[in-house]
Amino acid sequence: MYPSSISFMISKLTMRQPEMNGTEDGYRKISPIPSSITGLPNLHYLGLGSNSINGTIPSSLFHLANFSQLRSIDFSNNQLTGPIPSSITGLPNLQSLYLGSNSINGRIPPSLFHLVNLTYLDLLSNNLSETVELDSFAKLEYLDSLDLSNSGLSLTTTNSTPSSFRNITTLRLSSCNINKISEFLKTRMELLEVLDLSNNHLNEELNPLCNLHSLKTLDLSNNQLTGLIPTCLGNFNGNLTWLNLQRNNFHGSIPQTLGYASMLQELDISHNGLQGVLPRSLANCTNLEILNLGHNFIEDAFPFWLENLPQLKIIVLRDNKFHGPIEQPRKRLAFTNLHIIDMSHNEFTGTLPSEYFESMHSMMMDDEDKSSLNYMHNDYGYYSVTIMNKGLEMTLVRIITIFKAVDFSHNKFDGKIPISIGRLKALHVLNFSRNGFTGPIPLSLSNLTELESLDLSQNKLSGKIPQELTSLTFLEAFDVSQNNLTGIIRR
Repeated sequence: MYPSSISFMISKLTMRQPEMNGTEDGYRKISPIPSSITGLPNLHYLGLGSNSINGTIPSSLFHLANFSQLRSIDFSNNQLTGPIPSSITGLPNLQSLYLGSNSINGRIPPSLFHLVNLTYLDLLSNNLSETVELDSFAKLEYLDSLDLSNSGLSLTTTNSTPSSFRNITTLRLSSCNINKISEFLKTRMELLEVLDLSNNHLNEELNPLCNLHSLKTLDLSNNQLTGLIPTCLGNFNGNLTWLNLQRNNFHGSIPQTLGYASMLQELDISHNGLQGVLPRSLANCTNLEILNLGHNFIEDAFPFWLENLPQLKIIVLRDNKFHGPIEQPRKRLAFTNLHIIDMSHNEFTGTLPSEYFESMHSMMMDDEDKSSLNYMHNDYGYYSVTIMNKGLEMTLVRIITIFKAVDFSHNKFDGKIPISIGRLKALHVLNFSRNGFTGPIPLSLSNLTELESLDLSQNKLSGKIPQELTSLTFLEAFDVSQNNLTGIIRR
């Protein structure tokens, strides 16, 4: 493939798929892995990721004579099929193997566990079909990062504790059909920072989590975990930044100790059986961006002290037992960074203070660049949330940064809708349905030029429907039924 004098000099080979006009899907496809990539004895890195490569991985590729110095292989995000070649053991110096996001099938070859220098192994999102003991990966004693999420593997654990995963910092095991994990969590994993066990079948109490003092990200969502939320989760040396416990069977109160996790950016404990009040210790979590408490049995007044959290972008209190009036804000600028607030399906009463809507600056600004899509995230992943939009419940797996929503539906609010709502010009969804609002529809709503869904139904609104609302050209869902309104909207 290369003149011999050049081939001995190449240490890094990366192929990236360029955009090509005139092809069927707009891209050039490299298919399959070129068999001519051989004879590069000094090659350290072989990167063919994101090239739409299909076919199988040629077993001849892993002969030591071809790549005696190879340290890293990246074939991720392609369309590869077939098994992982057992000849992979021919690369004893391999440290990184990225095969994620393909359609690789079959079993993991036993030879893979002989790659004693392997530090990064990514088999994410494949079609493997095998039941494997998680302990097997402990043989790779230098392993730093292991991602088997949605790989097709079914992982089992034994009743004995593996000797050590002493170098592991990232362990992603989402959707691996795991039934129990508590004994495995007693393993010596002092450096573990990221643990993802979401979308499994765990139905136990996980007190051994308290041994993982270095955790920064913990995702246990979509399991059947029981018992109380471990109080130790707030004591991980202040390192915890991402905690997702949604869709489990936790009960009892929210631990006060979570307020000690001062670096926390996401807290999602929605869809559980949690009771009691919201601990005010969370006011210490000044880095918090997402707070999702939806679908529990929390019984408390409106947590006004959340206005002191300057980074808050999403608040979900939906479907709890929050009650009482919403008082005037305690500070002049409250919730300035808020993008989404969902307080629906509670028992809030009284009038809405207009001052809150006068300080939600992020919902007022519509100056973001719409030519490129940006999503809310932190260093460990993308944020997600479930909302009502256009009459349908939908899950935003990724939340675009320009999306703004207010949902106060299914409460007992009364009085007039604040005129200041019209200042939230970047708003996409506004839902005030099923309350007791009175008076006319504010003309200021015609300022919400980005609005796609407006639901004011089942209130006590009166007067004429403002024709100015016809200027809302993006409006797709509009419901003002079951009020005392007159007139029609001509589009």
